Amino acid sequence: MGGMPFPGPDWVARDRYRLLSVSFNVYVTDPVMAESIRWLLGGFRLPLGEATYSVEIYPLHGDQGNEWPLYRCVIGGVVQTESWYGHDLVGAALQGIYELVPKATRDFLLLHAGAVVRGGAALLLPGPPNSGKSSITLELLRTGDFAYLSDEHGAIDPVTTRAYPFQRPIRFDQDALGLFPGLEGQLADRREMPVRLMWRFVRAEDVGAEVARPAEVRWIVLPTRDWDGPPRLTPVSSAQAVAEMARNCFNMHVYGVRGVYLLARVAGDAKAFRLAGGTPRERAALLAERLR
Repeated sequence: MGGMPFPGPDWVARDRYRLLSVSFNVYVTDPVMAESIRWLLGGFRLPLGEATYSVEIYPLHGDQGNEWPLYRCVIGGVVQTESWYGHDLVGAALQGIYELVPKATRDFLLLHAGAVVRGGAALLLPGPPNSGKSSITLELLRTGDFAYLSDEHGAIDPVTTRAYPFQRPIRFDQDALGLFPGLEGQLADRREMPVRLMWRFVRAEDVGAEVARPAEVRWIVLPTRDWDGPPRLTPVSSAQAVAEMARNCFNMHVYGVRGVYLLARVAGDAKAFRLAGGTPRERAALLAERLR
């Protein structure tokens, strides 16, 4: 942990990022890798200062003068990877930062959920992996009627119960782009980010959407892995919604029973549904039509 790097390398970039209540000072000796991290985490960037963790990417001692130096990525004093390739190092830094946020966050209850806003009200999409959270979130943004909160971390303020933005770019495998006709031409990741990662990244602005302000949760939709047949939206009880959100909570161990009470407050003021069937686009179209 700690936000200060070890002395030695000539850092070309010293940047600070805060993701919810967790901050990172990122020190990089390579300008290409530094620019790629700035692109990926631009929505979280702040002036350099005290931070929870230090992230360092630097060549190993004795390799600095080599044409292809071996680099090391370290987060909080723990080595993430060593590689000659920028995509390995930037990817390890990004993944390590994203994995630390739910472990270290204390000021928000974090759900494994997509989240968007329409008309000042938030829609939460909590669910297990491969239930379509990211793809539905993206398709809702592409309708033009929704603003972006998150595709992965539904952040709930324990005092106000509002959902807060966590504006990381939506991340997809390259092969998944075929599910979204016309999307690739809108993406700026390969044009603007000098290090090419194995994933593709969609920012809200790429699809003409805005990043939303904190909003009260009006709808809770529980996407399922049942993709058969047309899309179907079935009402569920508040108790069912609470149980599903609790199962898909990153840091319930921090809140304990208080977390369950908090989720009950969220569900008590919202309408809850289960979503099955349909493609991501069909699911989003149904939600856009029904949830007004």
